[in-house]
Amino acid sequence: MESNIVYFIVRRLKLQTRTRFHVTITGNGQEEQAVVIAYSPEEMKSLVRKLYKHLIIDDKGLPSGEISYEAKGIL
Repeated sequence: MESNIVYFIVRRLKLQTRTRFHVTITGNGQEEQAVVIAYSPEEMKSLVRKLYKHLIIDDKGLPSGEISYEAKGIL
């Protein structure tokens, strides 16, 4: 039973590899670049939205920015 649990944990860890994302955030007349390490593009976008909300949302609360990224593996 214990070996099955260890096998499951090792298998699960191999599936969840992190990726390095080179991100460019533009909006409100500014451009920022960042490197984000996340498990998925969705997680990366969530982090960027939290940290750079002031760039991608204008004064009226409307989306005004753009997030572009390039995914690269972690060495």
